[in-house]
Amino acid sequence: MISEPDDADPMFKSHYRMSRIVASELMDKIGAHPKMNGRVQTLEQKVLASLFLLGNKTSYIVASDKFHMSKGSLYLTLKNFCQVLTEMRSDYIKWPIDQIGLRKIAQEFEQETGMPGVVGAIDGIHFPIKQKSRLAHAYRNNQNYLSIHMQAVCDANLMFLDVHCGNPGSVDDETVYRSCDLRDKLLHDPLPADLHLVGDSGYPLEPFMLTPYPGDIRRLTPSQREFNERHNNALLAVKLSLQLLQGRFQRLKFLDMERESDIPVTIVACCVLHCFLLQEECEDDDEFLDFTDIDPNPDINKSEKELRALCNHYQPEAASKRDVLANLITPV
Repeated sequence: MISEPDDADPMFKSHYRMSRIVASELMDKIGAHPKMNGRVQTLEQKVLASLFLLGNKTSYIVASDKFHMSKGSLYLTLKNFCQVLTEMRSDYIKWPIDQIGLRKIAQEFEQETGMPGVVGAIDGIHFPIKQKSRLAHAYRNNQNYLSIHMQAVCDANLMFLDVHCGNPGSVDDETVYRSCDLRDKLLHDPLPADLHLVGDSGYPLEPFMLTPYPGDIRRLTPSQREFNERHNNALLAVKLSLQLLQGRFQRLKFLDMERESDIPVTIVACCVLHCFLLQEECEDDDEFLDFTDIDPNPDINKSEKELRALCNHYQPEAASKRDVLANLITPV
């Protein structure tokens, strides 16, 4: 399979979501892990079968025929593969360890979007899951389907800096954010005053989390409109990153796992692969993006977000910072 001729590469990438060379590099990185050893299937067979299942919405029956593996073997192979990748998450999904790293991210965001001080764009995404009779109400989101929520923060290059995965779909973005480890870190180890995350109006306005000015665009001042435009440009990074994730790994569009505990592991494993592939500077990733629909999910909690946006002025320190920044970036 890996040894297929060069002219078969487009089909290989269609099946496994990466080139043959990059797939070989992935095998080199994970091949020594005990979970990837075994006498029945080769390492190549395990990795390619797992990539095929993650990259396509095909059934286990089709995959079983393709890789000459039983459904049970495929399930265990994919589970082990995802667990191995999840154990590697700290190698690929990394919040900057110092100000040098933070400043580098901020510089890249400003170069790309014109928005100063951005060290990450944050958003939530809902991954549809299989119908569950037990606690179904907890997983039902505002669009009336069952889902698992993931919060992601990414840089200007679409690399994930932090992911928080596993909350039931009924939990909104702000609630997830307020309970996540990243916010706790930012509260106890604050960012420099000129640095911040950017999030949509579903997030609270805080000194280290800037949200757009709420209200009708016609009622906003020129500086507020300019701020919102640049803020939206920066926020686009996480929208594209999440869409690339879902576009490449089609299994995420419907996670039909029987075991609830397998779902977050599978999602995080795909996030690790996403970062691995970006780090390898894979070409032609645009084929996995649909530019007609930038946001990978509709605004599930739109009405709630709008209501919370009206309360932004109760954060005077953050509101003042936003005003200063808006005036700073507005052309004279």
